Amino acid sequence: MSYFALLTGGQANALRFEQSTVDGKLTQTYNGERLKFLPKRTFNYVTTTVVDNSQALKDAVVALEAEKSALLAQQSLASDALNQAVSALATLEQAKTDITLANAKRTAAIAEAQMEFDSASAEAKTANTTLRQALASQEEALANLEKA
Repeated sequence: MSYFALLTGGQANALRFEQSTVDGKLTQTYNGERLKFLPKRTFNYVTTTVVDNSQALKDAVVALEAEKSALLAQQSLASDALNQAVSALATLEQAKTDITLANAKRTAAIAEAQMEFDSASAEAKTANTTLRQALASQEEALANLEKA
């Protein structure tokens, strides 16, 4: 089936429009090309399935809360251990300072005692020398007294 159409240029053109049924389907062609009809509106059909995972989520929350409380207890124990270690370190530092001070005092006392010993030793040597001289002069005096 052919149709004629008058276009705007004033010329008549032959248009060819055909309809046929193939395998029970209506097929339409326009100038040998198949016509495609697009609807003005298209619909997207969406189906949703609700999956109830609330019990699993509640169980996971309970497990996480238990893990959190265990970790907080562990953190508290670690914090206490750290505080004890810091206190022990401060005590050891104080003991080190006391020992260093005691060593300095001991070294000073040893040096002072050594100086006193050296002084007393020198005095003893002087006294010993004086005593020997006195004994020698006494013996000489006794010897002179016996001769006389």
